Amino acid sequence: MSESRRGGTPFPTQNHQFNDPQEIPQFIRQSHEAVKSRWLKIDEAMKMTQAVRGELDKLLGLGTMVDSDDVIKAAATLVGKGVGAHEMASLLADMPQIDGEPIHLWLRANDMKLAQQEQALQPMHSLARHELGLSALRVLTAGHLEGMGDGGQIDAQRLPQGGMNALAATPPQGNA
Repeated sequence: MSESRRGGTPFPTQNHQFNDPQEIPQFIRQSHEAVKSRWLKIDEAMKMTQAVRGELDKLLGLGTMVDSDDVIKAAATLVGKGVGAHEMASLLADMPQIDGEPIHLWLRANDMKLAQQEQALQPMHSLARHELGLSALRVLTAGHLEGMGDGGQIDAQRLPQGGMNALAATPPQGNA
């Protein structure tokens, strides 16, 4: 299965063969770093979405009493939490100039957009968390195998059933 169909996981396919058992731990650690990097990016996006959700819910709680000052204060709070100032400025540029119901309706429209983003991000977050867990287990296994041989060398006779390539098996397919 191709990388794109597995959610972009940079882990080898089942056809990847290792000629030297010493390649496995290094390869697994490099793959883990790529999986970890992907997880960190998706987790950061999830945290930013949650921060936006919190501020948006506060604004929507004001109902039609919301005004542009409230929105600007919430935007400043979000920029302080790490949301991009450029993105926030672009969003504020579309805000109605009239306080009250027009701003409230604009916020409700943005609430629906945010809900769609949250719905799309949640499965990616779950899959990335799962892949990170699997990758961490592979790193632990590789570290254990390194310690089994003499002088930190992997003893190919003591590898799990399936030989050197058992560690490089394709992770379970997720719903990406």
